[in-house]
This record gives sequence, C-alpha cells and structure tokens, in this order.
Amino acid sequence: VSDTTMSYGVGKTTEGVKIGAFSIYTDTANVTADGVKSDAISGTVDSPVWQKSSTGIIKNGNMEMFTVATKGTTEPVPYTLAIFPLKTSLAIQNTATLAITDDTDLDGQATITLKYL
Repeated sequence: VSDTTMSYGVGKTTEGVKIGAFSIYTDTANVTADGVKSDAISGTVDSPVWQKSSTGIIKNGNMEMFTVATKGTTEPVPYTLAIFPLKTSLAIQNTATLAITDDTDLDGQATITLKYL
C-alpha cells in the first residue's frame, strides 16, 4: 500500500530514518452479522455514502467508517453481533537504507473507534 492515508508508521531509527509502515484491513470474505455472511460496507465520516468495501483497508485519520449490509446491497443492517476479522501487513525498509546494526524496536499504533447508533 503506497497511499499514506492507508498505512501507519512503525517508528524511526536513531538516525531518524523511517523504518517502515503497516496497514490494517478487514478480511471482507469473512465478515458476519449475527452469524450470517455479510458484505462489509464503508463510507467517509463527512459523507457516509455507503459502498461495498473491495479492499477492506482501514484508512487512518478518522476518514472512514465500516458497517455491514446484506450480501449484494449497500444498505446498513441492524445487528447484535458483528465480526470483522482484521489482518495486518507490515513493510520494512531494506537494510541498506536503514543501516541498523543493533536490535531496533518497532513503534506504531492505530486506534479503532466503535460507534453505537
């Protein structure tokens, strides 16, 4: 993922070189609502026009909302229990760029907010 709105940093070396980035995404094929396979749909916080999420990538900066819809639709449905399996992908700069000789800790985080409507 090269779009910076879709990735999160994992820190810098002592020389200030960015170590890499990670992305978080929903395993859209395995989203369920009350035990029924459902489509993950997303919309922006400013204008929630719902559309099926093709990638499941969770954007940073409070830019996107996710919910569920009946398969083949984009209308949010009420549910008691929804499962959005999450996966991560990490990319690290090459060792020539990083010039690391000691162990270096990764330092990154993301916050997911749950809203009840």
